[in-house]
Amino acid sequence: MKQRIFSTLFAVLLFGFSLYAQKEQPPVGGTPKDFKVPEYKTVTLDNGLKVTLIPYGKTPKATVRLIVRTGSLNEPSNEVWIADLAADLLSQGTATKSAQQIAEEVASYGGELYTGAGAEQSSVGADVLSEFTPNLIRLIGDLVMHPLFDSKDFERIKGNYLTNLAVSQTSPGSIAAKELNKVVYGSHPFGSTEPTEEALKGYTVEMAKKYHFSNWGAQRSHLYVSGYFDEAAVLKAIKETFNGWQKGPDVLINPPKIENVKKFSLVNRPGSKQSKVIYGIGAIDPTSPDYVHFIVMNSLLGGSFGSRITSNIREDKGYTYSPGSYLAVRYHSGFWSEDADVTTNVTGPAIKEIRYEINRLANELPSEQELQGIKNYEAGIFVLRNSSRTGIIGQLNFINFHGLSDEYLKTYIKNIIETTPAQVSEMVKKYLDTNKFTLIIVGDEATVKPQIEEIGF
Repeated sequence: MKQRIFSTLFAVLLFGFSLYAQKEQPPVGGTPKDFKVPEYKTVTLDNGLKVTLIPYGKTPKATVRLIVRTGSLNEPSNEVWIADLAADLLSQGTATKSAQQIAEEVASYGGELYTGAGAEQSSVGADVLSEFTPNLIRLIGDLVMHPLFDSKDFERIKGNYLTNLAVSQTSPGSIAAKELNKVVYGSHPFGSTEPTEEALKGYTVEMAKKYHFSNWGAQRSHLYVSGYFDEAAVLKAIKETFNGWQKGPDVLINPPKIENVKKFSLVNRPGSKQSKVIYGIGAIDPTSPDYVHFIVMNSLLGGSFGSRITSNIREDKGYTYSPGSYLAVRYHSGFWSEDADVTTNVTGPAIKEIRYEINRLANELPSEQELQGIKNYEAGIFVLRNSSRTGIIGQLNFINFHGLSDEYLKTYIKNIIETTPAQVSEMVKKYLDTNKFTLIIVGDEATVKPQIEEIGF
């Protein structure tokens, strides 16, 4: 009896929930509005340093970020990671302040200092309470112009890098990335992503110091201040602090030339239960008129959780848990790839399905309904990306780095929304020729190789 009552009650609740779900469907979203670029001012000091001030919001905080056009691109071929080591040393002391004094000073401003180096850009900065913005600017100037470069600090940080290197040499993802860069970029600086243990052990603080003073300079740099701040006081601090900075060298322009031909490399990990797969091709960069359409295509194909490749090899087949496609852009260079960690015995079938989805999108137009969901998603994350002080700096730096105008930001959402099914399909035909892809696999060769031969790669 109790069971019958429970069953009846459950049926009523289920029916009620079904009606509720039908009635409470989310409303159809309206057409997203174009992004409005905040008013900003850019000035250039006599030594070439560019300064951009962006009043943003009413919260009494400001973000200061100095971005320098230098990174692994500028490293000597036998000193890979020296850019990272040099950047990490900046927070370890100046001619007049210890690392502890620097950390405590920034903390007293309500912030935390960050430094870092990437492939083509390095940076130093912090978020602080508005009243301390001029103080932070003076501190950053001290860090980049009078770094201590103490040998004990260097050896300690180098020890951490040696640990990271050892870990990366056992990580399938790191091994695959290293192999991909070697195969795709060859002798270009991007082709070397990590040093040997022997080389790293031989690095000295003098190498880091030489790298810093040879590459960090005013005419390679852009100082951004975003948030709520006193413009007159900030400009005064900038000029007083940075007018004496060395001009330094011109920006190094050395984009890689990617040859899109069929390439394959299998790194053997005997007994591995998973294969790390990277399947990619040289593509476009943000200066291309196709760039926004390509972004939409990528999101639909593999770049979002609801994408076709993810639905296929994750939801339908269960080959992998977290696949994803990406467009990695650098100055006048781009590389598109689909990455996945798949079960070893379905490595070949997974790659076959990835190729299938690429070719299907090339040959069949997506529906308006499917595409609309993707466009709404891309428009939404663009707005979120620009809803903070650091986000605004990131977007302005993006267009400055790639030589774009404000129109790129102003029309981005409009161009996303106006992308058509035909344009999405055209992006695949134009840029993703599966006969010219590079395939990198890190996995058990004995199990994987026959599968790859079976799919004709």
